[in-house]
Amino acid sequence: MLLTSSRQSPTSEVNSGVEGPVQLLLDQGADVRAADSFGQTPLHWASKKDNLEMVQLLVDQGADDVKASDSLEQTPLHWASEKGNLEMVQLLVDQGADVKVADSLDRTPLHWASEKNHLEIAQLLVDQGADVKPADSCKRTPLHKASEKGHLEMAQLLIDHGADVKPADSYRRTALHEASENGHLKMAQLLVDQGADVKPADSRGQTPLHGASENGYLEIAQLLVDQGADVKAVDFSGRTPLHWAFENDYLEIAQLLINQGADVTAADSSRRTPLHWASKNGHLEMAQLLIDQGADVKAADSPKRTPLHWACEKGQFELAQLLVDKGADANAATTRGSTPLHEASDNGHLELALLLISQGADIKAATSRRWTPLHGACEKGHLAIAQLLVDQGADVKAADSRGQTPLHGASDNGNREIAQLLIDQGADIKAAMFRGWTPLHGASEKGNLAIAQLLVDQGADVKAATSHGRTSLHEASKNGHLEIAQLLIDQGADVNATDSFKRTPLQGASENDHLEIAQLLRN
Repeated sequence: MLLTSSRQSPTSEVNSGVEGPVQLLLDQGADVRAADSFGQTPLHWASKKDNLEMVQLLVDQGADDVKASDSLEQTPLHWASEKGNLEMVQLLVDQGADVKVADSLDRTPLHWASEKNHLEIAQLLVDQGADVKPADSCKRTPLHKASEKGHLEMAQLLIDHGADVKPADSYRRTALHEASENGHLKMAQLLVDQGADVKPADSRGQTPLHGASENGYLEIAQLLVDQGADVKAVDFSGRTPLHWAFENDYLEIAQLLINQGADVTAADSSRRTPLHWASKNGHLEMAQLLIDQGADVKAADSPKRTPLHWACEKGQFELAQLLVDKGADANAATTRGSTPLHEASDNGHLELALLLISQGADIKAATSRRWTPLHGACEKGHLAIAQLLVDQGADVKAADSRGQTPLHGASDNGNREIAQLLIDQGADIKAAMFRGWTPLHGASEKGNLAIAQLLVDQGADVKAATSHGRTSLHEASKNGHLEIAQLLIDQGADVNATDSFKRTPLQGASENDHLEIAQLLRN
């Protein structure tokens, strides 16, 4: 590199970490204090690169700008403290670096040393007069940093030098919040031993006990409870520590909280109780405990889902048995009209469906869009449940608010055995939805050949058109289902039928590159 000015900065060479070229530039008069566009001097770069020899070289050559701040108001000492280079920190301090200097976010070198657990550097900084209590722009102190990361010796050092364990940051979180949420038991113990308050709530309304319960830290939860933490504290979502323990499957913590008097009937902002969560996750013993403590088996959340709804959706048979034995309503309906039998049928839980029916569940119950349990079983392909429901008298012709019957669902989704069952029970193969869509349309669109064959064998109308004039052959041709197209043509489908846009099956096949179907249609 050629020198263009006797005052040129050696910053780029410092950044490369190679001392020889830097020495050459310095010998030729390069300015060791010159800053780049970010306000960083060669000394900044050497510190940032953790290059002690380079820092020493620059200092020896007159770099006395150890207090210089860059555009973020960071000094070389900030970088050295973050990198953990004790000798570099000592060198900078010996050259007059300010140990109390704060950057644009009000972070001091001690903040960085505390977060990164550079204990010897922290000791050096406090020995040189660094303030252990400064808060950054988020009001977080070095002790917050150490507590969050679990740096126990660092926290002890800070406390020994006067750090206060009680300050809260901008989110009202204390050092104990950080230790509890992140599972640092010894840190939490140290903080409470030093007088930390176990009850303060952060900006979300959460206490340290919420954090420990949500994240599964039993020993910390026990410590906090022993120190008087409020087991009934409610956060801004309406949840107590017990809600969080159940939601995340921390049963030992749940047991601890219940033993300490937690409210088992408490409902969060969605009106869910701990029993809702226990039922959803299949925790039989805990559900029994909650019920024994007075939990309401009929409690409904905001959409009116009960614990029994959750148990039936998730296939928790033993839990559902417990709930109905304790008086849960097998016909409880959500705001959309869904019953536990809808949940069991939709999700294929045969034993649960049998249980609910034995408890008087209404097999014909319809939701607000007139969807029955049989609709769900047929659409999802649950043959055994569909058989059970029709044996119990379910209406195979029931149409939902769009006119969809169980046979539509079976045909759309390729469930031939269910389609056969429905037809045997009298399902209408010509039933049309509100735009004229028949089961044969669905089978033809989705490529379900066996069902299409079944439907035409049973007399389905191959010429039936929707309100837009589309026939089953339109759908088969557009979607590339050659065998179905052949079947429909053999049964008399009109190859020249036009929809409301004057489009024929041939156009649909050609536009989608289904050449064999196009050839079939031309012939």
